[in-house]
Amino acid sequence: MTSESTRRARRSIITMSALVALFVVGTFVGFRLLFADAPSLADATTDDTAQCEDATIPAGGNLPSGQVTVTVYNAGSVSGLANRTLINLQQRGFRPGKVGNVPEGIQAANNITLITADREDPAVRLVARQFKGKITYVQPTQAQGDNVEMIVGPRYAGLRKKYPAQIQVDRAVQICVPVEATPDAP
Repeated sequence: MTSESTRRARRSIITMSALVALFVVGTFVGFRLLFADAPSLADATTDDTAQCEDATIPAGGNLPSGQVTVTVYNAGSVSGLANRTLINLQQRGFRPGKVGNVPEGIQAANNITLITADREDPAVRLVARQFKGKITYVQPTQAQGDNVEMIVGPRYAGLRKKYPAQIQVDRAVQICVPVEATPDAP
């Protein structure tokens, strides 16, 4: 019986030593991360895939979600909702733009607000068809890039279960096709 209690004692000592070592290492790593410098905003928003070639989809062709970049702003009280919405759109094939809070000077609706000068733009229509509920459109307050900008409002209704992955265009549409990076030759 003493040999059994000796084995238990050794096993307890080994287990406790491993747990203490794990705690010490975790504490050390945690403090280093806590007091480390945050990456600069420029580093966080740099997009290595920004290089692309212009292409045209002729009238009657299809614009796939993979050719549409979406920027999502949050006007609601739920932290991270814009990011979650962009992740969900990425899962549907859309290219990720930026995430942030609603730009100053823009009034957001309760559900989804699309910032566009042309609500009939095929990319805008494709994005609008992803969401439940009423979609509101507002004019941009500054120059826009090639991406579709949208605001998630305080009463966001969510994404539709059935959604189009592409849309037929009624006019020629200029798109930016990403250039694949090629590995350096040896």
